[in-house]
Amino acid sequence: MASYCKVVSSNPSLSAHARASSGASYASFSTSLAKGGLSSIQQALYDLDLPESLSVFTAGSASKFEIPFPELEPISLVFVCDGSTRKATQKKIHHLASSHFPAASLHVEWKDPNSDPLSRSHRVQTAFPSHFLHRQRLFGCSKNQDRLLFQFVREIQEMPGKERQKFRKSFVKNHLKQLAATIEGKDIRGVDLKKGMMFYDSKKRQATKYSLLLPIQYVLDLRIIDAIRVLSHWPKDYVSFLKFMPNKISELIDYMFAERLLPELDKQDIQDLKQAYEFGLFYNQIGQEFYAISKGKKTAFPITDDRRLQQAYANAQRILSKIDSSQYCRSNRSPKLY
Repeated sequence: MASYCKVVSSNPSLSAHARASSGASYASFSTSLAKGGLSSIQQALYDLDLPESLSVFTAGSASKFEIPFPELEPISLVFVCDGSTRKATQKKIHHLASSHFPAASLHVEWKDPNSDPLSRSHRVQTAFPSHFLHRQRLFGCSKNQDRLLFQFVREIQEMPGKERQKFRKSFVKNHLKQLAATIEGKDIRGVDLKKGMMFYDSKKRQATKYSLLLPIQYVLDLRIIDAIRVLSHWPKDYVSFLKFMPNKISELIDYMFAERLLPELDKQDIQDLKQAYEFGLFYNQIGQEFYAISKGKKTAFPITDDRRLQQAYANAQRILSKIDSSQYCRSNRSPKLY
C-alpha cells in the first residue's frame, strides 16, 4: 500500500459518482466520453483520401465504449487492406496519428485479408477471436464489412479443436481462476474485497477489469465461438448475428439470451449477470478517473459499497459456472469439437 497514492472521495463529483444510486448516470457519462473519442478518430479517417477497399475497426475495451480516458489505455485500431494499398495508406495514418493523437493513445495493427486471419491478433500468440468479435467499425462500406464477417465465420468454423482449447485455457479458465481467487482473498492485485479497497495502475492492477469484467466477457465469447462451430446454420445466419451484435456487454447478455445462446440461464440469472457486470464496470471506470487525476500514479481507493460488490462477484461466479461449454457442444453436435 505504501507505494500507492491513496485517494479518498474529497472531490464532490467523485463522491457523487461513488454512490450506487448514481452508477447509471455515471456509466452513461463515461460511455458518452468513450463514444466521443471514437467519433473524433472516425471523423479524422473520413477526412483522409483513403481507398474504398480499406476497412478500419476498433477492438478491445474501446469497441465496448469502456475507455472514457484514452490516455490510460491505448485504443486498438485494426486496418484491413491488401498489400497493394497498404504502403500509401500507412503513410497517411502515420501522419494522422502523429499530428492528431498522442503517441501512446493508439495501437495500430495491419491485416491483409488474403493472408492474415481475423480470428488472431498480433498481440497474442494464440487464436483470439474476441479481438474481431467485439469490433466497432470506423471506416469502410457495408459490403466490405459483410465480406469480413463471412471470412471470420469461416475461420471459426474451420478452427482446429486445439486452437479453441488454447483460447479457453489462456483466456477463459485463467480469468475464472482470478475471479475465484479474488472472492477467496488470495488475489488482491486489483480488488481487496475483505479490506474494501481497489487498486489501479497501468499494468495488472486495474480494479475489477481482470477479476470480474474479463471473466464474464470471455465466457460469453467462448459461447458465441462454440455456437458458430457446432450449430447447423448457414454462414449468413451467423453473419447476421454478428452484424447486429451489441457492443455493450450488458446489452450483449440480453441479445444472447434472446437468441437462445444461454439455455442454462433463466431471466433472474440474466438480470444478476448484467448487474454484476455493470457494477464492476462502474468501479473500473471510477478507478480510471482516479488514476487520470493522479496523473499516472498507482492509485488505491475505498469501495463505498463493499457488500454489493461482494454480491456482484458471487453472482458472477455462480452464473458463469452454469455456462457449461462441454455440455453445450455435446448436446448440439459432435463431442470431438470440444
